[in-house]
Order: sequence, then structure tokens, then C-alpha cells
Amino acid sequence: MSTAYRRPKSSFTSLDTAVMARELNRVLVGGRIDNIYRSSSTMLLKIKGGEIGSGYVLIEPARRVHVTWKIGEKDARGWVPTFRAFMRGAVIEGVEQVRFERILKATLRNKGSRLLFYVELIPRGIAALANREGKALAVTSSIKAKDRTVVPGGRYYLPPPLPDILREDEGVLTDIILRKGKNVGSALVRELGIPPEVVNEVIQQEVRASKPEELGAEAIIELIRKVKTFILAVIESPRPVIVKVSGRPIAFHPFMPENLYRGTEVEYTEYDSFSKAVDDYFSQVLSEGVVSEGEVARHEALLQEALRRLEEIKEAINRLDAEARVFSENYYIVEKLWRCVRETVKSVGWDRVREFCRVDDVEPSRGVFKVTINGTELSLNVMEPLHRQHALLMKKLEKERERLERGRKAVEELERRLAEVRAKASVRKLRRIIEWYDTYHWLITSHGFLAIGGRDAQQNEKVVRKYLGPRDIFVHADVHGASAFVILTEGRDVPDSDIREVAVMAASYSKAWSSGFVAVDVFWVRGEQVSKSPPPGQYLPKGSFMVYGKKNYIKGVRLRLAIGAELVGADGYRLVAGPEEVIGGRAEVYVVIEPGNIKKGKVAEKIVERLRKVVPGLIDLKADHVINKVPGPSRIVGYGGRAVRRDKSPE
Repeated sequence: MSTAYRRPKSSFTSLDTAVMARELNRVLVGGRIDNIYRSSSTMLLKIKGGEIGSGYVLIEPARRVHVTWKIGEKDARGWVPTFRAFMRGAVIEGVEQVRFERILKATLRNKGSRLLFYVELIPRGIAALANREGKALAVTSSIKAKDRTVVPGGRYYLPPPLPDILREDEGVLTDIILRKGKNVGSALVRELGIPPEVVNEVIQQEVRASKPEELGAEAIIELIRKVKTFILAVIESPRPVIVKVSGRPIAFHPFMPENLYRGTEVEYTEYDSFSKAVDDYFSQVLSEGVVSEGEVARHEALLQEALRRLEEIKEAINRLDAEARVFSENYYIVEKLWRCVRETVKSVGWDRVREFCRVDDVEPSRGVFKVTINGTELSLNVMEPLHRQHALLMKKLEKERERLERGRKAVEELERRLAEVRAKASVRKLRRIIEWYDTYHWLITSHGFLAIGGRDAQQNEKVVRKYLGPRDIFVHADVHGASAFVILTEGRDVPDSDIREVAVMAASYSKAWSSGFVAVDVFWVRGEQVSKSPPPGQYLPKGSFMVYGKKNYIKGVRLRLAIGAELVGADGYRLVAGPEEVIGGRAEVYVVIEPGNIKKGKVAEKIVERLRKVVPGLIDLKADHVINKVPGPSRIVGYGGRAVRRDKSPE
């Protein structure tokens, strides 16, 4: 297996870009950009319409672009507002590859204006939006390089192009290889921009290693045609795969390799969509900490360099200490030699110094002579007073000792940081999964019914107006100021036990919690009994509703919630909250809270601390993610979870 494939693949090739451009063109055209977000270093486009229906496109300049089903934390920081100002509401008219480069171009139309959205997948590439005249309206970062400058308000320039194997004249391509290639393989990659994985798949190793002049023009033309035919076939009929070695993902391709990994034991996972393959690949690579291995190697290199410098300092100290000791113990002899050299230089010059003063060596241009006393060489300057040279030597020794102390502390710090990085690299990082209903309070009941509730009066109104159907169930605590919950029945009968589970949510997410209540009554009705229309002559405040007919009461619902982390698939988790009897069967770890006097923020911090202690893979979990699930001032009354039970189970 080629060394090029020992490290996990980290970015798109030009062939990946071509295949993805065709796939995105099929699923996105006719769709509308509903919103734009930022998630770490990535851009997320929320799309509605087109073949995709409703979904997200993930864009990470210099690395990848694809439809994603794994949405992490998202926000609107940095460059997001600028892109939103021009792109939100835009209709996608087309997606294409720029030449055979690692660049995608999407044509958009918004309010009658034509816009061009570029995604550069080259190293240090950016995402940029330009108008039809080429003016850069928004960029993820500015570029000021030797070959181009791209800044907001200036002109958008594409990177300098490589020859296009799909469109360029075969004679021109052959001439480039003959003139510039040391061997055929490197020429195809470096001069024509063909992905190494394509060259290694299509062309035999001995041919790749041949010099172009040895093969001749006709043979090179045949090779170019062979590569071109392969590329066009993959674009036309891709077979996306993830490649694993020993169960670990190392690459993704839009084709099924036949020669690329010959001689290596690998396994393939095939996909019906290139986006799904890429999405799964990066999710697995990030969750398994593969990226952190580079960080481990970097810290190891830093430590080795610090240790090397420490040894150099120790050697310098030993040398200076010996020189200082000899200088001090033999000061009279050294002074006698120094005077001899000075007088000889003045009277007859440097040529007779060795003979008259019996020194080892001289450097007239620097005014330096060298002498060995008791096995230690001293280097002395005839122009500098001897006592000053002795003082300078002692000062150098003291400085090196100070450097040694700083170096030891630096090594200790690097060893500590390396241990931390190694520990993190060994942890399987889990990715937080966020669903559409995470905007609200929510619960999936024991029998699989989704219930959502508003976090405030405005959301209460939205939940009822948008989601409450006639046969759905409306649940509300019998107090003023409570979350309105809707159980989405989809026409099915909901067991009483599930309604009681949602009643716990409705009771907990009410002002009763902040008031320190132990329990409250909760009622439920069918959706057809709830109206936003007040009686004639009356007014309903935002978040208020009219309930007609009989209310079904659940008396004395206890205010008590479990908040935890539920694992999703092999690489994800989601935060869950609800009655302990529901969460206990799902969460890997959870914390039980009741109304108390500890502030929400502090409680959230304690919950995160507990969750991360039991499940180290929750590396990115923060108190900000948990605080919305804490109803108010609380106290922690218990812990549990699947992982906790495993730890306590008998061996």
C-alpha cells in the first residue's frame, strides 16, 4: 500500500469535487437557501425545496462540501450575517465544478439579482460570494497572496488554474509532461493536478516511475486518455465507498478501488450517495480522534526539541563551569600568558605569539588566543581587560544555569500537556446531535410519541399554532406561566402512562419550579378543544389559549427531572431531559434534579462535570448546552445511567 494512503484522507480531490458537483446539482437545484449558520470552522446552508426537500449542506473550505445529516452546534458569529444579507432566500439555479479544479461554483438568484457562490477546496481555500460583475460581497476570510488578493468589496479572483485534463488538447498536456516531469506519476499529479489516488489506481507502478522521455509522446498520450476515460466514467457512474484498515476509516472515494490498496487488507463500505459516504467518513474520523493524533505527534516533537535544548544547555554549563574553575584557580598563570601575548603582538606581531608565549592557537582578526590548562581550553581576548573577561565568563555561567531552570520547567509543562493530549486522543470523541425540536423543550415518550413544549410565551404560541392538530394532545400545568406541551399523536392512541410522562415535563417547566413547589396539578385535552380565538369582546395575551370542554386532570405531579446524555449510533450523543423512569432506560449517564436554591448556571456546570466524568467522549459538552434544560434554581438529588449501572454490575 502506498505511503500516500497510510494517513487518513483529510480533504477533497478534484475528482471528488467533480462527483460532488454533479450530485449537489441534482439535489439542490430549485431549492432555496432558508438560512446560513456557522459550526466551528464550517458553514451550514439550510436548504428547503428541490430534490433535497429540507436539509443542510456542510461547507468546510479547503476540505469538503456535502449534504450532511449530522448537525452539531450552530451559531451566527463572524462572517455569517454578511452571507445571510445576500444569500438568505436565494434560489439555487445550478452547481458546477470550475474546470477540473477543487472549486465548486453555485449560481444563485435572489430578488432578481444573479449571484455566484464559490467554495474553494484547495489548501487555504475560502468560500466567497460574488455578484455578476465579480465583486466579492462576502468571504469567509481575506486572501493577500502573491498570485491574488480577495477582500470584501474588491474583485473575486479564482486561484491560478492548472491544465484541464478533461478539456485541454492532448498534445499540450503531453508537452507539459515531457518538459516538466521527472517521472510520469509525479508529472500527472503535480503538473496536471490529477489526484494521486487516480494515478495509482489507473497506472501501474513501473509506468508511473518511468521518465517521460523514455516512454515517448505516443505512450504518454495513451496514458492521458486512460486517466481521462477513468475520470469521466467515475463522474458518470460513481460508486462511493469508505475504506477501512483494521476497522479504522482511512479514506473515502467516489469509485470502488481495484488496484489502489492491492497487497493491503482493507474493507469497503459502499454507499448510494457520495454525500452520505463523506458525511459518515468525517464523522467517524472526528469521533475516533484521528485528527488528534497529529496533535500528539506535534507535542511529542516539541518535547523532544525541548529535551534536546536542555542537553545542550547542560553541556554548555559543564564547559563554562570548567572554564570558570580553571580561570579562577590559575588566575596568576592566565594573567601572565595574557600579558605575554599583548606585549608580543605589540612588539613583533601575531606571527611569533605561539613561539614566545606557548599558546595553542591564535585568531588575529578577533584578537583571540587559546590556551589549555589542566585539560581545559580557555579562549581569551588581548583587547579586553582580564578581570572583565573573568566576570563575563561567570555571568555567562549564571545565565546558562537560569536557562537550565527555565528549560526544566518547560519540559515539565510539555510533558504535562503531552499527557493531556494523549489522553484526549485516546478518548473517542462524541458529536452532539441536534434535531429540529431541540429549539423547544421535548420528550420522546416510552411508546415513541414526540412531545414538544415552548420555552416562553412566544414559543408556546408557535407550538400550538404550528403543531397542534385536532387529535393531538395539549398538556399544561394548572398554574399561570407554564410550558404548553403538545403530544404529536399522528392519529394513534396515546397510553395514559405516556401522558403522565409529559405531565412531568409540563409541571417541571413551569413557574412552580422557581416557586419551590414539590408538586402541581396538570391537565390535558385534545387539540380540537384548544383555540387561539378569544370570546367576542375579549383579548388573549401572547402564549394564552382558550380551552373548551372537559379538562382531564392529573393530580399532584411531582416536579423532578433527569437530565443526561443518550448515545446515538456509534459516534453521537444527544442531551435528554424527562422523568427518571424514561431517561433512566436511555441515557448513558444522567443527573436527577428537584427545585432548590442553587442557581441554574451552577447546576448546569455540575451536570456537565458529572456527564463528562462518566462519558469522557463528551469533550465538547458545555454548561451553555445544558442550562436550557434546567427549569430554575435546583438541587441535585441523584445520579444514574446505563454506564453507571455497568460500573456497579458484578464481574
